[in-house]
Amino acid sequence: MKVTSDSATVEVLPTTHTQKPSTKRSIHTSLTTESAPLLSTSISVPTTTIATPLTSDPADSTSVEIPTPTKPLSSDIFQPISTDAPSQVFGTRSDHPVPKQGLEGQNNPIGTNKFYANFFLGSQTSGTWTHPYSVAWAKGDGGSKSWGLSVTHVDIDQRAFGPDPSANPVEYLIYPVGLESMVISAQGLGESTTLSMDSATAFSVNLNVRFIPMNK
Repeated sequence: MKVTSDSATVEVLPTTHTQKPSTKRSIHTSLTTESAPLLSTSISVPTTTIATPLTSDPADSTSVEIPTPTKPLSSDIFQPISTDAPSQVFGTRSDHPVPKQGLEGQNNPIGTNKFYANFFLGSQTSGTWTHPYSVAWAKGDGGSKSWGLSVTHVDIDQRAFGPDPSANPVEYLIYPVGLESMVISAQGLGESTTLSMDSATAFSVNLNVRFIPMNK
């Protein structure tokens, strides 16, 4: 409150608050075991130990034998761990689980995912993508029922974009497979026709179509 007179100004402060803050606190002198009981017994001394040095006495039942390394350590991390044959508990086979059909004179391995792989896998009739065309072995199946090398060309109106054709860019492009726009064939080709390959490299392969003439 402020009081003003002609000669002075007197300011009266408000009354001091009489309430005292609480200073009571609690001190825990013991731990409770209601939520998580404490260990009441001591941990026993281990009865088995690992033997040192690397070999141990077989008569000592409390020790564990650690085998001695058979080969010295090398600073070259690319050294083979072992060149011995695998244990007989693992089955082995001398061929590949996926047979290669019609590969002739090919002793060196062929890399995976080659563009011509469908010519030697499975029925040998799936497409090989040479862009802008795809080729396949017409093995008497398909729309033409012919034998030979079929060539597929997909027209622009046969392509489909999705899921939203108007999106830019679109998520995927699909077009029909198995079309036989043209078949390179011959009169003598038929059920006795075989397909083989040779001189396979990273980017090329020789494709051979052979047939046995039918006796009239």
